[in-house]
Amino acid sequence: MADFYAQCEKQLAQGKLNETIEAMLNCLNSTPHTSLRDSVIMQSARIAESNRRIRDGISDPSNESRTRNMVRMALMTILREMKDEGISCGGAVQGEVTPPATPTEREIRKILFFGVNPKNTRRIRIDEEVREIEEELTKANQRDGFELTTKWAIRSRDLQFNMVNYNPDIIHFSGHGEKDGILIEDKNGLAKIITDDAIELLFSMFNDIQCVVLNACYTYEQAKLISQFVPFVIGLPRKVKDTVAIQFSIGFYMALGAGKDYKQAFKMGLAMVKMEVPNAEVIPILIEGESTT
Repeated sequence: MADFYAQCEKQLAQGKLNETIEAMLNCLNSTPHTSLRDSVIMQSARIAESNRRIRDGISDPSNESRTRNMVRMALMTILREMKDEGISCGGAVQGEVTPPATPTEREIRKILFFGVNPKNTRRIRIDEEVREIEEELTKANQRDGFELTTKWAIRSRDLQFNMVNYNPDIIHFSGHGEKDGILIEDKNGLAKIITDDAIELLFSMFNDIQCVVLNACYTYEQAKLISQFVPFVIGLPRKVKDTVAIQFSIGFYMALGAGKDYKQAFKMGLAMVKMEVPNAEVIPILIEGESTT
């Protein structure tokens, strides 16, 4: 255990923040200390957002050095708390990033992205959201473990056809929702509601979908219905800003691409929202399905 902590402290002194975060998460993932794990995930999100600002030209490395120093100090504090709790990390990776598994070592997860913005609805930034998702998965350590397919202007038969024939592990819906249901398009490209009973019947026919993300307004009730058949479902209770939906997707898929599970990915998505849209009034809600309880 002492070797683990000494190695982490040495890497922090060398500025190797990502390696230290990975080692700490490898240790904490096998313990019940969820609050400490969440604190590490939060620091990982801060580093990722700092890197994004540099990449997008919003900031430069010298300006972001303060953020990295704050993350380093926060990680030192978390390490001390782990020591005080007597957490043994003898079996954890000793300060090294776990090599990404190859497609032959694990199943490739299929993501089916539905983007719907009917002609008679407010234009939303779905194209930006899917671009951000593609970017996070492309640069991820485990990028070879995901296959993203996007489908646009979805009608009822398109929805059913793609779910049946693509056999996705993750379904991501980005578009509009109303209190009466999710909006898709009719044959003329105008808004058409999928009612709750239709959603429930549709998902009852599938037993191998792992996660559904309903990144649209008023989708919490639909998420509850879908959770009868899917282990992890994410929905929104009220109207939401485009920026919240986009930032959540960035954090969520960043975490999945790094090998985190759905609950950790959800927390990373929330962390990204809280950092980028601190005054957000509505945030996504995770519902764990009946099969996980």
